[in-house]
Amino acid sequence: MKKGKIILLAMTVMLLFTGCGNKIKDGTKLMEEGKYKEAADAYQEAIDQEKELSEAYLGKGMAYFELKEYPAAKQAFSDAIANGAKETPIIYNMLAISDMEQDNIESALTSFEKGISLAGDSKDYADVVQEMEYNVIACYEKQTDWENAKAKMEEYISKYPDDESAQKESEFLKTR
Repeated sequence: MKKGKIILLAMTVMLLFTGCGNKIKDGTKLMEEGKYKEAADAYQEAIDQEKELSEAYLGKGMAYFELKEYPAAKQAFSDAIANGAKETPIIYNMLAISDMEQDNIESALTSFEKGISLAGDSKDYADVVQEMEYNVIACYEKQTDWENAKAKMEEYISKYPDDESAQKESEFLKTR
């Protein structure tokens, strides 16, 4: 499964430019320093103070995502959306990966599809969309749904012919 640091960078930039309060700025700084547990605690303080809830939940979700605490990450991202965070392909990618890590494959597929549709034709999310499209294939493989995996792989290869790992995975799928 591909997880680029582009997600962390994009989310950090998004938090920095939203005019967040001190606890959120503290959390963002801690994220940049790789102190994810401390960042999650700072974001929780902002939540407890009911300050910039969507940004605080986003930061908390990112911190838990980096800690590989996927149930907590998913909950925080869901809370961010419920509290008015702008829905982006990046958030839905992280939600979906959190679901994949918990073997909630149907939910992961739903989040990947939502993230891909939110991106539309925007070039701003091209790397994230490519990651999501690849992970959709991985979801079908986890379900042993070889027909859908093969079909999605054909689509993927036609869009990203230079992806060598996908070429190898395509060969594997042909044996199924």
